[in-house]
Amino acid sequence: MDYDSQTDAFRFELDSMVERYFKEFDINIITVIGALQEKVYELSGRGNITFEMDSETWEHHFGDLEDEGFEEDDFADW
Repeated sequence: MDYDSQTDAFRFELDSMVERYFKEFDINIITVIGALQEKVYELSGRGNITFEMDSETWEHHFGDLEDEGFEEDDFADW
């Protein structure tokens, strides 16, 4: 399974789990959001988070910054 398929599988499973908890338990949205935020905080502390962006992704999301004088290397330490 490639990276995108793994990401989709995780996301679909997470969506299903959240919906199941809303149906089976008396839990509100704020509680779910709080629990997810706690998990994000926990995962964020596991070490360095690195992401290498390919040129196609850069162009799609940040290509307009190049018009203002920024280059991909300007964000290498982000």
